[in-house]
Amino acid sequence: MAPLLDPKVLAGMERLDLAARFVVEGFLAGRHRSPYRGYSVEFSQHRQYVPGDDTRHIDWKVYGKTERYYLKEYQQETNLQATILIDTSRSMSYRGAHLSKIDYARFAAACLAYLVLDQQDVVAVMGFADRLTPVVAPVGRMAAFYDMCEAMLGLGLGGRGDIPSALHSLAGILKRRGVIVVISDFLADVDATVKGLQHLRFEGHDVLALQVLDHDELEFPLSGLCVFEGLEGGGRLFTDAGRIRKTYRGALETFMAALRAGCVRSQVDYLVASTSQRPDKVLAAYLLARARRGV
Repeated sequence: MAPLLDPKVLAGMERLDLAARFVVEGFLAGRHRSPYRGYSVEFSQHRQYVPGDDTRHIDWKVYGKTERYYLKEYQQETNLQATILIDTSRSMSYRGAHLSKIDYARFAAACLAYLVLDQQDVVAVMGFADRLTPVVAPVGRMAAFYDMCEAMLGLGLGGRGDIPSALHSLAGILKRRGVIVVISDFLADVDATVKGLQHLRFEGHDVLALQVLDHDELEFPLSGLCVFEGLEGGGRLFTDAGRIRKTYRGALETFMAALRAGCVRSQVDYLVASTSQRPDKVLAAYLLARARRGV
């Protein structure tokens, strides 16, 4: 039987929330580490346990002395807020042998949202093509996770992407500093995109650029006569795939190197995820990137 983490298996799963829970809980169980350090609490008082309370907060030392159940209550000092931005432009609809780019983006977003909620922090989700589209308002309750996943599944695709405009718009509307995760194929002008990311950093946000590309886009395994059609314009091209492979891969490597360099200059975490890659590997890369930043 193929493992659940295999993108081919995930593609057949109808419950995004269950798949994300499986991946994240399994990952955290093995790593025992949180990706964030923006949340802290201090002890406030005890109160008596009532049915339905979370038993993880029972003070067993008090129980040993009184034989009664009391919970530790905490006062929240800081509360991290994460905003996840999902590219819904037409180029994200491409699908090769694995998940489509938009489905992989949804799954990555669900995993990251679960990480935030599991830490009792706040997360919001927005989509964008030519403009920002609110998907989920800031929420800090795990009980809202199912509805959040349903809302992400309902994100419609369409329009030409305008990544720089979306980033500048987001920088203008967020009133509170936090973590921003941009999930996109980033197939746009590099200089303009980097300026948008820099705007977010200038406003004090911690930014992750997660570039999702299909295995076909990265490896270009095509051969023979093929028809190439731009999903966001550009017309059609009929040519021998083998003859343009070297040129295509060279152009892609140059493009990705420029984007990576721009992110490094701007102190933005930059990760690349192939749709053939196991989602837990993406989570591992994300945690390592944050650890390198010392956050």
